[in-house]
Amino acid sequence: MKRWMKRRLSWALRRTSGFIMSRRYEDALKSSRQTVSQHMPRVDQYLRQQREAGGLATAHCSMQLVELAKMLERLRPRTILECGSGATTCVFAEYAARNPGVLLVSLDNSQRYLDETANRLPVELRELVRFELAERVVEMISGTEVCYYAPTYRPHFSGRIDLVYVDGPYNESPSKPGTQMPCIDTTQLLDAGIDVCHFLFDNRLTSVKYLMNSPHGFRYDAELCHWLAAERDPIWFVEPVRHHSWLRLRTAT
Repeated sequence: MKRWMKRRLSWALRRTSGFIMSRRYEDALKSSRQTVSQHMPRVDQYLRQQREAGGLATAHCSMQLVELAKMLERLRPRTILECGSGATTCVFAEYAARNPGVLLVSLDNSQRYLDETANRLPVELRELVRFELAERVVEMISGTEVCYYAPTYRPHFSGRIDLVYVDGPYNESPSKPGTQMPCIDTTQLLDAGIDVCHFLFDNRLTSVKYLMNSPHGFRYDAELCHWLAAERDPIWFVEPVRHHSWLRLRTAT
Protein backbone atom coordinates (compact mmCIF):
# COMPACT_ATOMS: atom_id res chain seq x y z
CA MET A 1 0.00 0.00 0.00
CA LYS A 2 1.34 3.40 -0.90
CA ARG A 3 2.33 5.81 1.84
CA TRP A 4 -0.36 8.37 1.02
CA MET A 5 -3.00 5.67 1.13
CA LYS A 6 -1.81 4.53 4.60
CA ARG A 7 -1.97 8.10 5.86
CA ARG A 8 -5.46 8.54 4.43
CA LEU A 9 -6.65 5.27 5.96
CA SER A 10 -5.13 6.16 9.32
CA TRP A 11 -6.85 9.56 9.23
CA ALA A 12 -10.18 7.95 8.36
CA LEU A 13 -9.88 5.42 11.18
CA ARG A 14 -9.07 8.16 13.70
CA ARG A 15 -12.05 10.23 12.57
CA THR A 16 -14.36 7.21 12.72
CA SER A 17 -13.18 6.07 16.14
CA GLY A 18 -13.40 9.64 17.45
CA PHE A 19 -16.97 9.91 16.17
CA ILE A 20 -17.94 6.59 17.79
CA MET A 21 -16.32 7.57 21.10
CA SER A 22 -18.08 10.95 21.09
CA ARG A 23 -21.46 9.34 20.39
CA ARG A 24 -20.94 6.75 23.13
CA TYR A 25 -19.97 9.48 25.57
CA GLU A 26 -23.01 11.61 24.69
CA ASP A 27 -25.29 8.58 25.02
CA ALA A 28 -23.77 7.78 28.42
CA LEU A 29 -24.27 11.39 29.55
CA LYS A 30 -27.89 11.35 28.47
CA SER A 31 -28.51 8.02 30.17
CA SER A 32 -26.94 9.16 33.45
CA ARG A 33 -28.97 12.40 33.49
CA GLN A 34 -32.15 10.40 32.93
CA THR A 35 -31.18 8.00 35.72
CA VAL A 36 -30.66 10.85 38.18
CA SER A 37 -33.91 12.53 37.15
CA GLN A 38 -36.04 9.38 37.28
CA HIS A 39 -34.51 7.36 40.12
CA MET A 40 -32.73 9.96 42.28
CA PRO A 41 -35.16 12.92 42.32
CA ARG A 42 -33.78 14.50 45.49
CA VAL A 43 -30.26 14.35 44.06
CA ASP A 44 -31.61 15.88 40.83
CA GLN A 45 -33.14 18.73 42.82
CA TYR A 46 -29.84 19.26 44.64
CA LEU A 47 -28.02 19.49 41.31
CA ARG A 48 -30.52 21.99 39.99
CA GLN A 49 -29.99 24.22 43.01
CA GLN A 50 -26.23 23.98 42.74
CA ARG A 51 -26.27 24.78 39.01
CA GLU A 52 -28.46 27.81 39.67
CA ALA A 53 -25.79 28.97 42.12
CA GLY A 54 -23.12 28.65 39.41
CA GLY A 55 -21.58 25.30 40.38
CA LEU A 56 -21.11 21.91 38.71
CA ALA A 57 -19.58 22.95 35.43
CA THR A 58 -18.37 19.41 34.58
CA ALA A 59 -20.60 17.62 32.10
CA HIS A 60 -19.96 14.19 33.61
CA CYS A 61 -21.14 15.05 37.14
CA SER A 62 -24.29 12.95 36.75
CA MET A 63 -22.15 9.99 35.63
CA GLN A 64 -20.06 10.23 38.77
CA LEU A 65 -23.09 10.41 41.04
CA VAL A 66 -24.81 7.45 39.40
CA GLU A 67 -21.59 5.46 39.68
CA LEU A 68 -21.28 6.40 43.36
CA ALA A 69 -24.86 5.28 44.05
CA LYS A 70 -24.17 1.93 42.39
CA MET A 71 -20.95 1.49 44.38
CA LEU A 72 -22.79 2.15 47.63
CA GLU A 73 -25.31 -0.56 46.83
CA ARG A 74 -22.45 -2.90 46.04
CA LEU A 75 -20.31 -2.14 49.10
CA ARG A 76 -23.14 -1.61 51.64
CA PRO A 77 -21.06 0.44 54.10
CA ARG A 78 -22.33 1.04 57.64
CA THR A 79 -19.82 3.81 58.41
CA ILE A 80 -18.92 6.51 55.86
CA LEU A 81 -16.45 9.38 56.04
CA GLU A 82 -16.86 11.91 53.24
CA CYS A 83 -13.84 14.18 52.78
CA GLY A 84 -15.30 17.20 51.01
CA SER A 85 -19.03 17.88 51.09
CA GLY A 86 -21.20 18.68 48.06
CA ALA A 87 -23.51 16.86 45.64
CA THR A 88 -22.07 13.53 46.75
CA THR A 89 -23.40 14.26 50.26
CA CYS A 90 -26.91 14.00 48.86
CA VAL A 91 -26.13 10.59 47.33
CA PHE A 92 -24.70 9.37 50.63
CA ALA A 93 -27.69 10.74 52.54
CA GLU A 94 -30.09 8.96 50.15
CA TYR A 95 -28.23 5.74 50.88
CA ALA A 96 -28.42 6.38 54.63
CA ALA A 97 -32.17 7.00 54.33
CA ARG A 98 -32.62 3.53 52.82
CA ASN A 99 -30.33 1.92 55.40
CA PRO A 100 -31.19 3.02 58.96
CA GLY A 101 -28.26 3.11 61.35
CA VAL A 102 -25.63 4.18 58.83
CA LEU A 103 -23.12 6.65 60.29
CA LEU A 104 -22.36 9.39 57.75
CA VAL A 105 -19.82 12.11 58.57
CA SER A 106 -19.17 14.83 56.01
CA LEU A 107 -16.07 17.03 56.37
CA ASP A 108 -15.21 20.40 54.92
CA ASN A 109 -12.88 23.22 55.86
CA SER A 110 -15.41 25.89 54.78
CA GLN A 111 -18.34 26.63 57.07
CA ARG A 112 -20.04 28.46 54.21
CA TYR A 113 -19.80 25.42 51.96
CA LEU A 114 -21.03 23.11 54.71
CA ASP A 115 -24.02 25.40 55.24
CA GLU A 116 -24.76 25.55 51.52
CA THR A 117 -24.61 21.77 51.25
CA ALA A 118 -26.88 21.30 54.27
CA ASN A 119 -29.40 23.89 53.08
CA ARG A 120 -29.73 22.23 49.66
CA LEU A 121 -30.60 18.91 51.24
CA PRO A 122 -34.22 18.12 52.10
CA VAL A 123 -34.71 18.29 55.86
CA GLU A 124 -35.27 14.52 56.09
CA LEU A 125 -31.86 13.89 54.51
CA ARG A 126 -30.06 16.71 56.32
CA GLU A 127 -30.80 15.02 59.65
CA LEU A 128 -28.89 11.91 58.54
CA VAL A 129 -25.57 13.72 58.02
CA ARG A 130 -23.11 14.73 60.72
CA PHE A 131 -21.49 17.83 59.23
CA GLU A 132 -18.03 18.51 60.63
CA LEU A 133 -15.95 21.65 60.14
CA ALA A 134 -12.28 20.65 60.01
CA GLU A 135 -9.32 22.94 59.37
CA ARG A 136 -7.23 22.26 56.28
CA VAL A 137 -3.61 21.61 57.26
CA VAL A 138 -0.73 21.98 54.77
CA GLU A 139 2.75 20.76 55.59
CA MET A 140 5.88 19.14 54.19
CA ILE A 141 6.33 15.43 54.87
CA SER A 142 9.52 13.75 53.63
CA GLY A 143 9.98 16.49 51.04
CA THR A 144 6.40 16.32 49.73
CA GLU A 145 3.91 19.12 50.30
CA VAL A 146 0.64 17.54 51.45
CA CYS A 147 -2.72 18.57 52.84
CA TYR A 148 -5.30 16.97 55.11
CA TYR A 149 -8.17 17.73 57.46
CA ALA A 150 -7.37 18.30 61.12
CA PRO A 151 -8.36 15.01 62.80
CA THR A 152 -11.05 16.49 65.07
CA TYR A 153 -13.61 14.21 63.41
CA ARG A 154 -12.03 10.93 64.53
CA PRO A 155 -14.02 10.53 67.78
CA HIS A 156 -17.06 9.77 65.58
CA PHE A 157 -15.40 6.49 64.62
CA SER A 158 -13.92 3.60 66.56
CA GLY A 159 -11.31 1.34 65.00
CA ARG A 160 -12.91 0.83 61.60
CA ILE A 161 -14.46 2.82 58.76
CA ASP A 162 -16.20 0.95 55.98
CA LEU A 163 -15.82 3.66 53.33
CA VAL A 164 -13.76 6.83 53.02
CA TYR A 165 -14.65 9.05 50.07
CA VAL A 166 -11.85 11.41 49.06
CA ASP A 167 -12.84 14.67 47.36
CA GLY A 168 -11.19 17.15 49.69
CA PRO A 169 -9.68 19.21 51.02
CA TYR A 170 -8.88 21.78 48.34
CA ASN A 171 -5.44 20.67 47.25
CA GLU A 172 -3.81 23.33 45.10
CA SER A 173 -0.37 24.06 46.51
CA PRO A 174 -0.05 27.48 48.17
CA SER A 175 3.67 27.55 47.32
CA LYS A 176 3.39 26.26 43.72
CA PRO A 177 0.16 27.49 42.10
CA GLY A 178 -1.25 24.96 39.65
CA THR A 179 0.36 22.00 41.46
CA GLN A 180 -1.94 19.47 43.12
CA MET A 181 -0.92 18.23 46.57
CA PRO A 182 -1.78 14.73 47.81
CA CYS A 183 -4.67 14.64 50.29
CA ILE A 184 -3.30 12.29 52.94
CA ASP A 185 -6.22 11.76 55.33
CA THR A 186 -6.10 8.22 53.96
CA THR A 187 -2.65 7.35 55.26
CA GLN A 188 -3.16 9.33 58.46
CA LEU A 189 -6.20 7.23 59.34
CA LEU A 190 -4.25 4.06 58.69
CA ASP A 191 -1.26 5.36 60.66
CA ALA A 192 -3.64 5.98 63.58
CA GLY A 193 -4.62 2.32 63.57
CA ILE A 194 -8.08 2.81 62.03
CA ASP A 195 -8.90 0.09 59.52
CA VAL A 196 -10.51 1.38 56.33
CA CYS A 197 -12.19 -1.26 54.18
CA HIS A 198 -12.73 0.84 51.07
CA PHE A 199 -11.39 4.09 49.66
CA LEU A 200 -13.13 5.84 46.76
CA PHE A 201 -11.29 8.74 45.14
CA ASP A 202 -13.08 11.30 42.98
CA ASN A 203 -10.12 11.89 40.64
CA ARG A 204 -7.51 13.17 43.16
CA LEU A 205 -4.84 11.34 41.21
CA THR A 206 -1.94 12.52 43.36
CA SER A 207 -3.80 11.28 46.44
CA VAL A 208 -4.35 7.84 44.92
CA LYS A 209 -0.68 7.54 44.04
CA TYR A 210 0.39 8.71 47.50
CA LEU A 211 -1.63 5.99 49.23
CA MET A 212 -0.59 3.29 46.76
CA ASN A 213 3.07 4.18 47.23
CA SER A 214 2.81 4.35 51.03
CA PRO A 215 3.69 1.45 53.36
CA HIS A 216 -0.05 0.74 53.50
CA GLY A 217 -0.41 0.35 49.75
CA PHE A 218 0.35 -3.36 49.69
CA ARG A 219 -2.74 -4.03 51.82
CA TYR A 220 -5.10 -2.85 49.11
CA ASP A 221 -6.25 -4.09 45.72
CA ALA A 222 -6.96 -1.27 43.29
CA GLU A 223 -9.29 -0.63 40.40
CA LEU A 224 -8.33 2.71 38.94
CA CYS A 225 -10.16 5.31 36.93
CA HIS A 226 -9.02 5.51 33.31
CA TRP A 227 -6.66 8.42 33.97
CA LEU A 228 -4.59 6.12 36.18
CA ALA A 229 -4.91 2.89 34.22
CA ALA A 230 -1.58 1.47 33.08
CA GLU A 231 -0.72 0.94 29.41
CA ARG A 232 -1.26 -2.79 29.80
CA ASP A 233 -4.86 -2.26 30.91
CA PRO A 234 -7.78 -2.39 28.43
CA ILE A 235 -8.29 0.73 26.34
CA TRP A 236 -11.83 1.06 27.68
CA PHE A 237 -12.63 2.10 31.21
CA VAL A 238 -11.65 -0.23 34.03
CA GLU A 239 -14.82 -1.74 35.49
CA PRO A 240 -16.72 -1.42 37.75
CA VAL A 241 -15.42 2.14 38.28
CA ARG A 242 -15.04 4.70 35.52
CA HIS A 243 -14.82 8.06 37.27
CA HIS A 244 -13.46 6.93 40.62
CA SER A 245 -10.49 4.95 41.82
CA TRP A 246 -11.42 2.17 44.22
CA LEU A 247 -8.97 0.70 46.73
CA ARG A 248 -10.27 -2.18 48.82
CA LEU A 249 -8.67 -3.84 51.82
CA ARG A 250 -7.57 -7.34 50.93
CA THR A 251 -8.74 -8.76 54.24
CA ALA A 252 -12.09 -6.93 54.18
CA THR A 253 -15.17 -9.06 54.76
